[in-house]
Amino acid sequence: MTTEATEHTQLTETVRHLETQMELLEERNSDLMTQVALAVDDLGWKPLGGLTEGDDQIPLSNIQSTAETCRALITVNPLIKRAVAVRTSYIWGEGVQIGAEGDAWRTPSLVRVLASPQAQYELERSLAGDGNVSFLVDVARKKIQRLPFRQLTATITAPGDDEDVWFYRRSWNEEVRPFADPSAAPEAVQRREWYPSYDRYKDDGADKPKTIAGDAVDYSKVVVTVSANKLAGWTWGLPDVFPVIFWSQAYKEFLEDCKKLLKSYAQYAWKVTSATGKGQKAVASKIADQPLRDPMTGGYANVGNTAVLGAGQDLSALGKNSSSVNFNEGRALAALVAAGLEVPLPVMLSDPSGNAANSESLEPVTGMAMKARQRLWDAAGRQIADLLGFEWDVVWPPVTTEPTHRLIQAITMADGTGMLYPEEVRAMLLRALDYDSDREEPPEPAPPAPAPGADGMAQVEPPSYGDHELRDEGLQAHTD
Repeated sequence: MTTEATEHTQLTETVRHLETQMELLEERNSDLMTQVALAVDDLGWKPLGGLTEGDDQIPLSNIQSTAETCRALITVNPLIKRAVAVRTSYIWGEGVQIGAEGDAWRTPSLVRVLASPQAQYELERSLAGDGNVSFLVDVARKKIQRLPFRQLTATITAPGDDEDVWFYRRSWNEEVRPFADPSAAPEAVQRREWYPSYDRYKDDGADKPKTIAGDAVDYSKVVVTVSANKLAGWTWGLPDVFPVIFWSQAYKEFLEDCKKLLKSYAQYAWKVTSATGKGQKAVASKIADQPLRDPMTGGYANVGNTAVLGAGQDLSALGKNSSSVNFNEGRALAALVAAGLEVPLPVMLSDPSGNAANSESLEPVTGMAMKARQRLWDAAGRQIADLLGFEWDVVWPPVTTEPTHRLIQAITMADGTGMLYPEEVRAMLLRALDYDSDREEPPEPAPPAPAPGADGMAQVEPPSYGDHELRDEGLQAHTD
């Protein structure tokens, strides 16, 4: 056997071995995908994979691990980011004014965590990503701070009632930097403390243990928690983003597949055929001299090339099939994301082709869902105000605004009924036009100036010969 034959035999055996390994790899990959699909199905029936027989709710550790994924989606996924931003705009509007600027109780900490537009947008995003937002209210010092969800590690609830939380445990690492040497590396100190809930703090007859499981209880601070998407009997809520995790991923994969398909269609832009071999070589020599290059990387481009075919050969151009790639066919997947986050689909997709009337207004059910979230925040705000000793008087903005021309039409129709006073109609028109006027009442119109006569005095109009008063008294003759 010659050397070439031996090398060919070895090469053939190597190829067969690689083919066998490839088949085994494909089988393992298929088994792995089957396991992943089954795990996703189980996740649909048992959310977060944390419920076992006898459990009544999802463990806190599982919610916190899922919240990490939800926070990442809010940050990097444009679809989720847009939907949460739309929800925030509907619920908080341009910001909710809490108290007046000069109120003594408007401390810097309160403004930073609750009473500023930035704080309110952060709160709504946090609730969408974590499902729970907790405030630590320092009653003695009249200060308030927000607790990261991961720092809440345990709760003490009433016997037989997981909804009635008595105490929250906070675990965190606190960096201690020496004042004598600010440039020195800070020392990390692990701390754990228990704080009472609002209901427990207001219960004067409740027991007040000084320690729980060896950790101190600080009664000068109170935890106020806002939880969304809770079910009866649950201690913690679930993120708003959790139901749409898989559907946002499905929509992302759909767009990626469409992009890959378009890129494959664009690999060959032109087709050249020749009836003879000589003509084929001539064409090839002309078009192969200057291959296309990517202007950014400098490498050869794999899009827009030319296929040179010989006599009797044909290749259907793939570019004509690019029209079959329709990115809008994935709207059904995006609609599930919009439904899960309760926002209009055209608004979430920023789709100008949608119905403008539908995109500018919310459905009644969706509007009520946004108002329910406002009431949820309002209840927590009243507890914070009670602890800090001020009156909670907040007017929430409307969930959605009608177009200006519709508002003016409605005001005009209401004015036509005769049930409104002119000053009420004026006030409504000013609000509809977003006109900022400091005048409570409209100014009195100035009387018209009399026309001057020849001598500069006012010219008095002579009475008409057809004056009806003289005519009715019979002192003036009737004229035709």
